[in-house]
Amino acid sequence: MRFILMGLAALVLSACAINNPVTIQSVVDDRPLVTFSVSGYDIDQLQLSIDNLDYGPVSQYLNMLDLSEAALRIIPGQHLIVVFNGRQIIYQRDVYLGESSTLMIRLQQ
Repeated sequence: MRFILMGLAALVLSACAINNPVTIQSVVDDRPLVTFSVSGYDIDQLQLSIDNLDYGPVSQYLNMLDLSEAALRIIPGQHLIVVFNGRQIIYQRDVYLGESSTLMIRLQQ
């Protein structure tokens, strides 16, 4: 009986010790950001293309209240960024974006 009680006590104490060492790790997203500032254009007509891939309307990357929510995150490296107004190219730039960089593209008519 004494061995059973000692065994139960050891089990309870060892179970408590398992939960003590807790580590918390945070992950940092350091991908480059691309965002837009538009004046003079109908933002519903502007389309974004990066490296010949359609990224949809520019309007989804316009949020002046929270830049991190509105910005497009892409992988670091060399990119060809093109903005179309209908079928007309209004912005085209070959750019290198490094980690944690932000590119603000200003489109003015």
